[in-house]
Amino acid sequence: MPFVGRVQVGGLTPTQAAEEIGRQLAKETVRPQVIVSLVGNRSNAVSVGGEVNKAGFVPLSLRGERLLDVIADAGGPRLPAVETDVRLIRGTTVAAIPLQQVLANPEDNIVVRPNDTVVLMHNPKTFVVLGAVAKVAQYTMNTERVTVAEGIARAGGTVDAYGSLAGVYLLRNEPTPFARTVLQADRGAVETDHIASDETRQLLGPSTRMIYRINLTQSGGYFFAQNIALRDKDIILVANADTAQLQKAMTLIRAITGTYFDLSRGATYYLPTAP
Repeated sequence: MPFVGRVQVGGLTPTQAAEEIGRQLAKETVRPQVIVSLVGNRSNAVSVGGEVNKAGFVPLSLRGERLLDVIADAGGPRLPAVETDVRLIRGTTVAAIPLQQVLANPEDNIVVRPNDTVVLMHNPKTFVVLGAVAKVAQYTMNTERVTVAEGIARAGGTVDAYGSLAGVYLLRNEPTPFARTVLQADRGAVETDHIASDETRQLLGPSTRMIYRINLTQSGGYFFAQNIALRDKDIILVANADTAQLQKAMTLIRAITGTYFDLSRGATYYLPTAP
């Protein structure tokens, strides 16, 4: 520095560095005023990449930026929040969370640290509708919330001739503690035909596959279907009605007899003549 030479400022904040330079300049001038500004500091920055509009390093300030702050500084996400996941890499630890969940829950909007890496990934949430519906397919959740009733409606509803409104099933993975709670809360609601009466069912692993039956022939079933939100990789299955197999058999018989009738009408028979 002019008039004072070299000044050691390692480990000091910009304000502390300015005070140190001012103290040394006070020997040469009266009431010196010193301003120290940080031009660039990669060691106090976060790398933001992936599906953002302006990938790069985002410098951190003393106020403590959070996930949404650094994503906004990087130009924001390029894709809708419902189709985007946030992956945070901190040292050897990697964690991922849907961006929509960060927006909905402030506690998930954590404070980032220097040298963190934030990556936005395209991960559309989907569900599948199978069975007696107008259009069996995989559908994308392009809105924040899609209910079971809306999922069936996207598939064109049930087929009147074959679908059973009393047999709509939702297949999903539930956390194992929640599955244990459901089984203990109402044993009458659990199908136990294949389980011995004295058997204690052990649920292992972090998640358990569960099937929920929804009866749309009752008014309560419609409210249930409208209140339950679908999750990623859920499956909706609309079962066939009890008369579906009979209708298929009748259709097959009608096709055979109809073909025979058509052939018989166009056929010409000749009687053999005596020699």
